[in-house]
Amino acid sequence: MSKFRLEPFNTENAALVLNIRNAENVRANSFNSEPVSPEEHRAFLERLANTPGKGYFVVYYDDILAGTFNISVDGDSAYWGCALHPDARNIPGLFIGLVLLSGRIAFENMALQSIRSEVLDHNTAPIKVNSYLKIPVTGKEPLEGADREQGYAIQYRLDLEAWPDVKKRAERLMSKTMFSAALSCSTRLDA
Repeated sequence: MSKFRLEPFNTENAALVLNIRNAENVRANSFNSEPVSPEEHRAFLERLANTPGKGYFVVYYDDILAGTFNISVDGDSAYWGCALHPDARNIPGLFIGLVLLSGRIAFENMALQSIRSEVLDHNTAPIKVNSYLKIPVTGKEPLEGADREQGYAIQYRLDLEAWPDVKKRAERLMSKTMFSAALSCSTRLDA
């Protein structure tokens, strides 16, 4: 049976996480497209260790390194994001599986009211998926910074009431194997 496995960021996988953060495809779709130095990465991991309500994970799908996944609780809502490993971008339904995983954590495990995400306007694959799943756009923020040309971040919000419909649309779009894997993954933030 196919499955997702979440491994919390830790000192043992720190170099792996840094490699993913610095992958060209990840940097191209991040707010800061500059490479992350080992010192910056170490400071980031130290901040995470001291911040409750944030879950940052290395994601495996059938023991294949898929990328990273994060979810941060903010009141009755959560922000989530992911970065796909360059070698895993062609796994059919992977991003949709991570959308489902974020919903499962937020709505079914933590009883939150909404989840939010942001996607850069040139990152067309997740934009198309969010559109198909009918996850509403709630705003657009201009990108700022010396390393960015023009563009904006599209903001999304999925509310608890819409979660069942999103799951149904996702099931039609992906394999039963991937759908089951996303909804059966252990989802505790402290595990």
